[in-house]
Formats: sequence, structure tokens, C-alpha cells
Amino acid sequence: MLLTAPFIVLDQNALRKPDLMGPAIERAYRSGAHLLILDIAVLEMMKHPSRWEETARHSLASLVGYREQVSIGRGVPALMKEERTTGVPALGSLIDQELSAPFRELLAEFQNPAGGPYLAYLRSRIADTQKRIIEAQYLQHDVNKRTLQGFRDIWKAFLPHSADRKRVRENTDDQLRILVHPTLTRQVEQLLLEGGHRVRHAQRIAFDRSVSSHWMLALLATSFRWFLDQGLDTLAAPKATNEIIDVDYITIGSLCSELISKETNVNETVALVRAAAEIRSAVFSMVDSEIPDGDAASRFRRHCELTPRS
Repeated sequence: MLLTAPFIVLDQNALRKPDLMGPAIERAYRSGAHLLILDIAVLEMMKHPSRWEETARHSLASLVGYREQVSIGRGVPALMKEERTTGVPALGSLIDQELSAPFRELLAEFQNPAGGPYLAYLRSRIADTQKRIIEAQYLQHDVNKRTLQGFRDIWKAFLPHSADRKRVRENTDDQLRILVHPTLTRQVEQLLLEGGHRVRHAQRIAFDRSVSSHWMLALLATSFRWFLDQGLDTLAAPKATNEIIDVDYITIGSLCSELISKETNVNETVALVRAAAEIRSAVFSMVDSEIPDGDAASRFRRHCELTPRS
């Protein structure tokens, strides 16, 4: 089994659920694990034009007494950029060290209705942050819908008939078999090459356990679920944005010890991505060790080549 980063990732939708948060905080306290709040969770809390502070106070209330164990996660785009630059998985860089300490101070200030210097600074910058970051990066509904729909042709090639889709929808093993197909990993490798990776870096990041590969797996798995449910064409654009946001949670959650979410689809997709990543990494490691100077990615493709069912 693959090692995971010792973080308990908190989905924004779980923060006000005592039945989820209580046990998660207890496990973190006993194990010394960090409670990791992703940048996207903070953005979700802060997106309302006028009620952002009320939302943040209520959502984060359960963490005030455990703030020394709370950390802020770096954004998935930043982590992927690091991997593109270094050619090395960014698993050791998941925490935003620069923002985590001020965020803990902000949690302490939430105990006072008037707040303090950190909350005052946030109040002075929130309008600009909402316009410049939240809307620009995450609330492009039509773009997000097209992103999910863009995989339709890939899934149709694997499952051209409705009977195939019905069978696979009811069989997690079949879903996993398709998700680890080398054709899909080549998609990851090609995107990395287009993004500026050197060939060997792209192969390593695409096949090994990295933020980039887990993000692509999460995106593929999410679009696959909608395809199996025959919902890609009728998917509402705002719903597509929610799904793209969930991809970030799934990406980091699948790299860490736990993801705490109330969404069944998110939890199921995390389990699927973890299983797919383990298979891909195990096969690639085996092939790579056999030919240290060879084209391990090509051997991987030949080793686990599968034929789509028709």
C-alpha cells in the first residue's frame, strides 16, 4: 500500500458537521496529524460578498481550540507548477507554511467578536480577493462544464453502448480497470509535455504518485461518473463548477491519510483514485527498476495494455 501524507483534509462541507469533525479532530489529536484546510475551502467560505465573515466564523468554530494542528494547504495549481519546474512530485510541499501561522492567529481572533489585526487586514482585502482570485480561478461555470464534457469522446471509445455503461456503472472493478488504462496516462503525459516538462520529467510525474497525476485521475474519474450516469450533456454549468472544486479535494485527499467530506460521490471517487494510483505506481516502479536507463513509460504501456470492451 502506498504511503500517504499525514494530514486529515477537511472538505468545507464537513466543517459544520459535529458527527464528522469530532472524530476527525480526535484522530488528529491522538496521532499528531495536521488538520489540513485547502485553499479552495477558504475560498468557498469567503466567496459571499457580505456574509463571508459570518460563514467563516461558523465554519471554523470547531477548530479554534485545536488551531495549533491546523494548516493551510497550497493550491493545486501551485503544486503542479512546482512539479513542472522540478520534475519531482510535490508531496513534501502540501502545506503553505507562509499562510498557516497567520491563519492560526485568525482562528484565535475569531473568539473575539471584534477580531484583531489579522481579521482587520482580511476585511480590508476581501473585496479585491473575491474579484481577483475567487471569481477568476473557480467560478467560470461554462469553462468548467466544457472541461468535464471534453472527456466524452474518450469514454465513448471505451464504452460505446449503453449496456456497457450500465455494466460498468455497477462494477467498481471495471471502473478501476478503465481508469488505469495506459491511454489515459498518456493524456497526463501529453498535458505535462505541453506544459513545458522535459520528456523524462513528464513520464515520471505522469506515471508516479504526484499531485499532477492525482489531479488528472480525479478529473477523469469525475467526468467518468457523469458519463456513466448519462449526465454530461445535461450537467448544469454551476454544478460543473462544484465538481471541479471537488476535484481539488479529491486530488489532495487521495494523497493524504484521510479526506473528511459529507459527499458520498467525493468519498467514493477518492477511494477509486487511490486504488488507481496504487496500481499505476506499482507497475511503473517494477518496470522502471528493471530498466533504470530505459523508457519505463513505454514498458508500462506494453506491460498493462488492456483492450477496451465493445
